[in-house]
Amino acid sequence: MGVVISTNSTLAPISFASSIIGFVSFAFTLGTFLKVVWVNLETVSEPAHDVHTMLNNLREELLEERASLKVLKKVNKHRRKFRRKLPESLHELLNVELDEVTVKTMSDTVRAYCRQFQQLERPFLKNGEDGIQQARHRRRGDLSPSPHYEHSAYASPPYEKRAKNRDRGRSRNEDSDDDLYWAQRVKYAPYGLRRRLDWLYHKSNAQALMEQLSRLQTRRISRQVNSMAVMLREYGDSVLHSEDQLGRLEERLNRVVGIRRME
Repeated sequence: MGVVISTNSTLAPISFASSIIGFVSFAFTLGTFLKVVWVNLETVSEPAHDVHTMLNNLREELLEERASLKVLKKVNKHRRKFRRKLPESLHELLNVELDEVTVKTMSDTVRAYCRQFQQLERPFLKNGEDGIQQARHRRRGDLSPSPHYEHSAYASPPYEKRAKNRDRGRSRNEDSDDDLYWAQRVKYAPYGLRRRLDWLYHKSNAQALMEQLSRLQTRRISRQVNSMAVMLREYGDSVLHSEDQLGRLEERLNRVVGIRRME
């Protein structure tokens, strides 16, 4: 009794469907892998000026947002006395504006974003003669300029001794001279292979930081625009009310002394 081997065997429907699903999954996995590799290669091959332009734009947006919040903080301080004299009916109207608590929260958020950006930008900056940290500990009130580039974006200005006297009268929430002169002392290092790999690691963080800053700017601008719209509407209503009162006063005067309005 022998064994019969069939040469016309076919796959079961379930096995055939499983094979198709496996091939499709493998194709998607391979495509995703190739896409990730291609994106990483494009990131590594980006020219230096594109990377530096992105970092410069992000830095300028941070500084501009911080300056805008400082102006709002000063404006709120000047309006504090004016708000106390207003009737309670107008207090709800003023809640549309950015109050001191909201501005303080936004300022703290922007300050945290600046610290994150400093850590992100640090690997791409050119160190000075002794580096950033060494230069900070080495200077002891020396006002003479150094022949080497040692005042990086995070170092103190050359007149640190005079600046310390001014900083004593400042509050903790105000920025020091290190932050004020941050954008004026930026000097990028040569963009080699090491910094290309660093940019491959930090690019997603830079994009996320830029998106968070954009959301904060959108929130601030929307509150300011809403405040201006409400104020303009209230101003228009007050103008119409004043015109109505003047019209009634003119009618009364016409009845008394016969004054006619000249158009």
